[in-house]
Amino acid sequence: MTGREITQMAFDLKGPPRLPVTVIAGGSWMAHQAGKTFAEIKDDPDKIAAISIQAFERVGHDLFWTGSNLVNYPFHFLGCPIKDDSSDSPALLGPSSKL
Repeated sequence: MTGREITQMAFDLKGPPRLPVTVIAGGSWMAHQAGKTFAEIKDDPDKIAAISIQAFERVGHDLFWTGSNLVNYPFHFLGCPIKDDSSDSPALLGPSSKL
């Protein structure tokens, strides 16, 4: 049974064979478990995707959740500047130049 099927059963209130699993708000954990900092990945969507995939494979996720600490990167890729000078979450600095 796929993670999607297990999750759908849970949403439908049908007893799945196991509980769906995911890490929620684990953006910092995902970066750290990959041996990276946000500063190292902030300008590279492929690196962000790679650390997400690595974390999902490690935990065996059934649900896709990017993690709260990664949520500002899509806005950054649309042109919004971010401050990312530590291993903590990036902060949005202003409006996007592309919107």
